[in-house]
Amino acid sequence: MLELGSRAKINPPLRAKTAREGLWERLADGAVDIVSSDHAPWPWEYKSHESIFDNHSGCPAWKPACR
Repeated sequence: MLELGSRAKINPPLRAKTAREGLWERLADGAVDIVSSDHAPWPWEYKSHESIFDNHSGCPAWKPACR
């Protein structure tokens, strides 16, 4: 949150590197049944509010919202 601010409002929430690596391991060993994405084609202004509670959830692929 300190780095991304209110743009970090996505589902599922952003995770630490170790958690992401664990997900890839579970995917490789067949423990994950479904893979989906949080594609959210909101206009950029929907993700640009100062308050996280005013922003729409999701990470637009066309803008670097989740970096």
